Amino acid sequence: MLKRLLVSSLLLISLFTISCKNLKDTIEENIIGIDKTYAGIWNVDETPNVSDVNFLGSYIIIKEDGSMDFYFGKVNKTFNFSSGQILKVKNGYIAVYNEMDYNNSNITSKEHLLDMTFEDINNNDIIFSSIANITYTVEENNNVDTAIKGVFIKQAE
Repeated sequence: MLKRLLVSSLLLISLFTISCKNLKDTIEENIIGIDKTYAGIWNVDETPNVSDVNFLGSYIIIKEDGSMDFYFGKVNKTFNFSSGQILKVKNGYIAVYNEMDYNNSNITSKEHLLDMTFEDINNNDIIFSSIANITYTVEENNNVDTAIKGVFIKQAE
C-alpha cells in the first residue's frame, strides 16, 4: 500500500511539473512581441483630423519575429523595438524603448512608449487587420510629454 501511494504521488508530481512548464512556455510565447498576423508596413493615415499632425511621414514596420521599427517623421528617427520590448496587454500591445541622450554634458533619460490596438475586419470569412490605433508618449526625466494619437493603415502587399 505504501509503495502504491509513493508511486501515485511521484506520478502526480511529475504530471504537475510538466503541466506547469507547458503553461509557463505558453504564457511566455503569447505575451512577448507582436503577433505575426500583423506583420507588414503600416503608414500613418494623413487624412485631416484622423491623426495628430506630429505623426506626418511616420510609419511602422512589424516583423514576423514580433519586433518592429517605428519611424517618427517629426524627428526623422527610427526606433527599433525588439520583441522583448513589446508586451501584449488585453487587446493591444505596449512597446517601450529606453534611451540615454548625452547633450552638452547633460545626461537625459527618455522612455518612448507606443500603445497599439489593432482593428480586425472580417471580409467573406477572412479576418485581417488593416487599422492600428497608436498613442505615442515620451517620458523625459520623469516628465511625460503630451500623448500623440494616430491611425496607421496596413500597406497592401
